[in-house]
Amino acid sequence: MSEESVSSEQSAVTSDEESRQDTGGTGDSQSEKLVPVSESIRYRKRAQAAEKELSELKESHNEQNEQMAALKEQVESLQDAVKQSLVAATENDNRQKTQGVKETRTGGARTMLQTAAKQAAHSGSRSDVQEYLRFRRAYV
Repeated sequence: MSEESVSSEQSAVTSDEESRQDTGGTGDSQSEKLVPVSESIRYRKRAQAAEKELSELKESHNEQNEQMAALKEQVESLQDAVKQSLVAATENDNRQKTQGVKETRTGGARTMLQTAAKQAAHSGSRSDVQEYLRFRRAYV
């Protein structure tokens, strides 16, 4: 091959690339694989379904954010109400009289023991003294 034929082939290749760029696209886009129409329709439907789902999810997310903000406000108002009621309760507790000292759990036994002792001392009978000693043994 001569040099003239090689240079003419190279100029033909460059002119083809230039003509592709002139037609409105780059050489890369024309070298991409073409997809059948039915498949492209399926792709488009899937893309539309995905966009619809995305918009629904965004709406749901916005609604949940609004609900959460409302619930936060309710919680804050309830916390304020509880704090106010606690303050009011402590003020009321300070104003009320105390009930006094509560009797211990053996308080009932103490009264029974005192009653048995009085009965034994008053009557002087052996059975009353025995009953008093039996009560005394259990609690003293």
